[in-house]
Amino acid sequence: MISARDAIGLFARVELPFDFNSKGKVRVKIQGSTVDFFAKTDNVEGFQPGNRVFIVDARKNQLWVVSENSLKEGEKD
Repeated sequence: MISARDAIGLFARVELPFDFNSKGKVRVKIQGSTVDFFAKTDNVEGFQPGNRVFIVDARKNQLWVVSENSLKEGEKD
């Protein structure tokens, strides 16, 4: 059985928009299956459907994500 923790370290696509004040939904491919999870973020920026996000944690069967751009910014340091 696939759990939210299996998604940590993977990229996902936003299905339902969200920001730090709300939760949304992301779709991720795990072990050959496509799975939807509720998602939250600590980032101030919001996410729109189609945005690519990176999964950094899983808590209470919800994924915590950051923007793909935040990873690229971190590479500049």
